Amino acid sequence: MTSQEGDAAYLPLEVSFIISIIINSIACPFTVVLNARVIMAVKERPRLRTNSNILLACLAVTDLFTGLLGQPSFILWRVFLFLGLKSSRTVGSFHFDALAVFVVASYVHLMLVTLERLIAIKFTMLYSKIVTGHNMKMAVSVAWIIAFMCGVFNVLKMYHVLVPMGGLITFSCIVFVALAYAILYHETRRHQRKIKAQLLPKEEVERFTKENKALKTTVLGVQNLANALFWRFVIDGRKILTRCANATRSSKAVS
Repeated sequence: MTSQEGDAAYLPLEVSFIISIIINSIACPFTVVLNARVIMAVKERPRLRTNSNILLACLAVTDLFTGLLGQPSFILWRVFLFLGLKSSRTVGSFHFDALAVFVVASYVHLMLVTLERLIAIKFTMLYSKIVTGHNMKMAVSVAWIIAFMCGVFNVLKMYHVLVPMGGLITFSCIVFVALAYAILYHETRRHQRKIKAQLLPKEEVERFTKENKALKTTVLGVQNLANALFWRFVIDGRKILTRCANATRSSKAVS
């Protein structure tokens, strides 16, 4: 009776492994190909090489690396767990190390993309001074430095630093993006009312139309990424927290 109950309890776990392997195996090629196409389109077509599109391409780079390293390592880890191989621990560690880097990089790039649109529409007169090629390179570099720091903390099992830092970045991203798009919505509606009342000059109307079109493209990209990050957090966030808690208990037990 006990053996049958154990087999019944183990069966859903096997099913979840198989489902997650199938889903990620299907999604992985699409993640790589679609993000690679976005990057190449921005790189090869001069008319698409605007500041907003360049930042979207930088955001696509984080998704591309997720498809190249994060998802394959997750699939391999699940396969090893399903087969009961000892090396599953090593593969799992690599997966969570990669996940820590790419998720944080995605969050920070998400804030950069949103900030660029906020400056373009809310602080138009300052846009050319703030959003320059040099500043964009510096911001993207800082984003990757922060992401790799989180990866190093995960490798070194410094969870007392990683968990608060990751939580702060996640919370900051959610709050900033929500507030920024609330402001952008208000500014967009205000400009539309002025256009209807014919209170804006022709040049200003053309500029707003161009920036608003870029905003709509950015919103679609941000929405898709936010959905992907949300489900990734739901799926892997619990595992990461459990892993951190277990490591903390182990270190206390040793001491």
